[in-house]
Amino acid sequence: MNPTMKAYQHPNAGFTLSLPEGWETATDVAGVALIAVAPDRGAGWFRTNLVVTLEQLATPDLTTWQEEALALMRYGLNEFLLVDVEEIEVAGYRARRLVAHHRPETDGHAASVTMEQRTLVVGRLGYTLTASMASLEYPEVADMFAAMVADFRPDPEFGQ
Repeated sequence: MNPTMKAYQHPNAGFTLSLPEGWETATDVAGVALIAVAPDRGAGWFRTNLVVTLEQLATPDLTTWQEEALALMRYGLNEFLLVDVEEIEVAGYRARRLVAHHRPETDGHAASVTMEQRTLVVGRLGYTLTASMASLEYPEVADMFAAMVADFRPDPEFGQ
């Protein structure tokens, strides 16, 4: 899956990243900076999506923040399975990459969803970029998500 990418800049938070052409975006959802979703393919298809959240952190420590987040995912996501965690760098900042699997209940049937996440701390602001896709589509979508994240740049002045 190699869609044409376009530059995106958040209207308030100022971060930038690349998004595939044709994806719908929303920035007016409480607690979420950006939701971007792939075009609808009809009933029965999970819509691949990217969600970006920003969180003011009491203690700007990536490891502590992410261990707390991981505990919430284990508690709140049905059949949550952590697949991989690694320390990486995003836009020059220390970051964490997480891959996990869960099975959300939807209309009486469960779909297998894989999520890949990048988290980083800029000042006292925690950024989480989460891509979710049908698990069988992960091999196709992983490179696309990597391209989105490769172009991610936070606004270091925002929220400080």
